[in-house]
Amino acid sequence: MAAIVMNDGETLDLDKFATYLSSELATYAMPMFIRLLPKMDSTGTFKQRKVELVKEGMDPNIVSDPLYVYDVSTKKYIPLDQIKYVQIANGQARL
Repeated sequence: MAAIVMNDGETLDLDKFATYLSSELATYAMPMFIRLLPKMDSTGTFKQRKVELVKEGMDPNIVSDPLYVYDVSTKKYIPLDQIKYVQIANGQARL
């Protein structure tokens, strides 16, 4: 999973992003999941707080931030909804 911090008013063109990643990275190195964050929490010593992100994982019931999953058939990032999440968790979706 890649967590991307978005500034106010910024948008991410996921189609262009997926095309760029596929041209620069090997297939196995591409992030399968994208999470868009409004800000990255940090500790008092300015280290990133990643433990909470790991605990929350990719469950749309827990995460309120936008989540996307890479669809290998279309080679694009699509929104991760509850139905797709269940398919992935049950091993019914190809990643």
